[in-house]
Amino acid sequence: AAVTIVKNVGGIVLSWSSVTGATSYKIYRSTNPGSGFTQVGTTTLTNWTDTSVLTLGNTYFYRITANN
Repeated sequence: AAVTIVKNVGGIVLSWSSVTGATSYKIYRSTNPGSGFTQVGTTTLTNWTDTSVLTLGNTYFYRITANN
């Protein structure tokens, strides 16, 4: 499923479509698109705001997993 990413003054807002059977979602972040992902959040919703990356000039990559 596609993830929508929007940067605003409060952080980076991620949103995605629900996955059938999922009870929660884990959010991972890295500065490298191929490796180094660490878990930065968990939610039962289909959106999450990363408030810890407000530094300008950095590029981040995200992965979201559905869990049941």
